[in-house]
Amino acid sequence: MQCSRLSRIEFGALLTERKPGQEDFPNFRQDQPESPPLKSEMWVCWSVDKNRADELPRIVVVADEVLEDFFAWAITFLPNYRPLTSFLRVLPWSVFSELQKRKAPRVFENRSVLIGLILGETLTNATGRGFIESLPLTAFESTYSYAIGRAIALGFDDFLLPYISAGWQSARKFGEQRGRRMSPEFLESVWGVVLLLAGDRSSNRGVFRQTERIGELLQACEEISARGQLSTSALERLSLGRISPLLFVDAMRLPREQRVVAFERAMQDLATSPTSEPGINFVVGYLASLVGDGSLEHAHLVFPLQAQFPTAMLWYGICAALPPTTRVLLDYGHLGLRILRLLDRKDDILDTPYCDISLSELEIMIRGEPRSRSFRQAHASFLRVELAPCITTVIRSIGVQGSTEQPGLFTEEGRQTNLETDRLRELVFTLKSGLSLAETLLTKSNDPNGGGEAESRHKRRR
Repeated sequence: MQCSRLSRIEFGALLTERKPGQEDFPNFRQDQPESPPLKSEMWVCWSVDKNRADELPRIVVVADEVLEDFFAWAITFLPNYRPLTSFLRVLPWSVFSELQKRKAPRVFENRSVLIGLILGETLTNATGRGFIESLPLTAFESTYSYAIGRAIALGFDDFLLPYISAGWQSARKFGEQRGRRMSPEFLESVWGVVLLLAGDRSSNRGVFRQTERIGELLQACEEISARGQLSTSALERLSLGRISPLLFVDAMRLPREQRVVAFERAMQDLATSPTSEPGINFVVGYLASLVGDGSLEHAHLVFPLQAQFPTAMLWYGICAALPPTTRVLLDYGHLGLRILRLLDRKDDILDTPYCDISLSELEIMIRGEPRSRSFRQAHASFLRVELAPCITTVIRSIGVQGSTEQPGLFTEEGRQTNLETDRLRELVFTLKSGLSLAETLLTKSNDPNGGGEAESRHKRRR
């Protein structure tokens, strides 16, 4: 890394007046920033190959307390670089210094768990059995679980996980996105268990609010991962004795139709259970995963239960991904594998940003004049917002309608209406063709002369 300490005037000149090949600033150094910048200054950083690239800096580091003021200044005085964070990263000193402590990525023995959680979160907003097939990849990138999973894959320090969590919520708030069924508190409670499945468990304390019975839930996940299923004693403990484990385990050896019946009976036994009980929510998701043998094709069984058991769909995705025989990566045309490739994408903070705008700059733009919100973006219907370096989420564009040719992110009545219209149109065409053929055959059968005259009359009538 190469860096230089500049004032705002010098930084503005760097972007607007400096010519290729011009000598570096006097205080240019072959090192990285080692102390917070003054309020009136900033650290400007390049990669080591800056002279072979476009010479634009890759990172600007400002004091924490002037971040908002810096963006307001940049929006006003650097209009040709709007949004600035689509060209380079602007980071407060606290985030930049934490990035220097980045750890090795957590090692999940079963990477399918991350995919199961992303799919489970997506399914909490499902509108029917064909919901997953109708979504673009950006819908899965817009989930909370994708943002946290990406941070884990990059090995970001625990300090940044709450920062990213709060940023995801803020991005949806600033972008005036539609509310989702799963509250951030429920998402954090489940992720608090998932984070303990890998890495140094002592370092995860306090990252997210710890849910009740977290030790039992963690032990249950490890048991499913090792044995493929829970013991009857563990199932009885987690269900608070409200279901008969032996009867249900026996039912799982029956054909799938009878497993569905057994699941529905078990849900009747849990009908009076408290909705906030983590163990009961886990049991609902686990029992649903047994019906599908490690796939998510029976998510429709959990749809009507989400009001009573709000985290059951998340646990369904996790429990389906835990067994050695899981098919989570293979279902829906290897969708899980494609999402895993996105999670594992190799990025460095000195790489050029892969976003339309950062969250911090988006917030300032929304607060400013409406004319400052107009900028070039990669897609007409959505924005890719960077929450932290190399970690993005996707939201609907502000004031931009989505294309009717591509399904939107999660629920959209227009998308469902268009699909139903196409199906009805195809059905009408098929019926018309069938009626025409039937009329021709009936006319021929009633004509003793072979139907020649009737056929000609039929052609004239058409």
